[in-house]
Amino acid sequence: INKIMIMENVNYGEAIEAMRNGECVTRKSWNDKNMFVCKQVPSFITKDTIGKMSSLPESAKDIILEKLESISYENQMILVKSNGVISNWFANGNDTFADDWEIL
Repeated sequence: INKIMIMENVNYGEAIEAMRNGECVTRKSWNDKNMFVCKQVPSFITKDTIGKMSSLPESAKDIILEKLESISYENQMILVKSNGVISNWFANGNDTFADDWEIL
């Protein structure tokens, strides 16, 4: 991944604000130099789509379809690794108080 550096050496508060504005962020000290975090775009998903989702196990879809009319993804941050794996992400204490955040 080629990085286009917008701003470097920012704090976590600035990184959060950047993610709120749709930007991606990373830390200079992370070992995987192509890894980054972003805020997932909120999504509203209706019953018609839930049954077709490959990201949910069938048991979860069955329960959701029985009990709910829709689901939504909100306020999630995801970590995108250089190998293409995406997972949820939460800042730890080191991340929260670091000043080596970079806005991409």
